[in-house]
Amino acid sequence: MLILIPIMLSMFFILYSLLNICINYINKNDTQQIKDNPKIRLVVSVTSGILVGLLYIKYSMGFNFCKYTVLMIYLIVSGYIDAYSKTVYTFISLIFLAAGLMFLVVNLANYNGYLVFYLIGIVGSLILTSIAVTLKVFNWGDVEILAITALYIGGFTSILGIFISFVVGAIGSLILLLLRKANVKDTMSYAPYIAISTYLLLVGIL
Repeated sequence: MLILIPIMLSMFFILYSLLNICINYINKNDTQQIKDNPKIRLVVSVTSGILVGLLYIKYSMGFNFCKYTVLMIYLIVSGYIDAYSKTVYTFISLIFLAAGLMFLVVNLANYNGYLVFYLIGIVGSLILTSIAVTLKVFNWGDVEILAITALYIGGFTSILGIFISFVVGAIGSLILLLLRKANVKDTMSYAPYIAISTYLLLVGIL
C-alpha cells in the first residue's frame, strides 16, 4: 500500500498539468474563453488523484488499472472543461481515442479479449446516444465521450453506464435548479455526469 501515495500524487500532477495545458490552449486558440477558478481546478485535481487511488485499491497495478485510469483522466478533463464551456473538444477526444485503440489492441493480443465484446458496447452506445440526441437529451459531444468510454469498457456494462449517467445527470440538474444555479432553459453540461457515473461503474460493478 506504500505505492498508493505516489500514485495519488502522480495523478494529481498529471491531471492538474493537463487541465492547465488544455485550458490555456483553448483560451489561446478558440474564440470561447474558459474562465474557471484556479482553486477549483486544484481541488478537482486533488480529489481526482484520491479517487484514482481508490481505483488502485480495487484493481491493483495491472492492465485494467492503467486502462481505467487513462479513461478517467479523459473524462475528468473533458467534464471539467465542458462544465465551464458547454463544449466537448474533439482534439482532446482524439488523443484518448488513440490511447483506447492501443489498449484494445493489447487486450485482444495478450489478454484474450474479444472484439465482439467491445463492438457491442460501442455500437450499442452509439445507437442509444444518437436516440438521446434526437430527443435533445444529449449533444453530439456527449455521444463522442460515451463512444470512447465504451471503447475502454466494452460490453453491456458500458451501455448500463449510459443509463446511470441519465440518473446522475437528472439528480445533478435537480440540485442545480433547487440551488438556483441553473434554470430549465440552460444548456446542460453532461460530461461531468458521465465522468461521475463511469467512476461509480468502475468501482461498483466491474
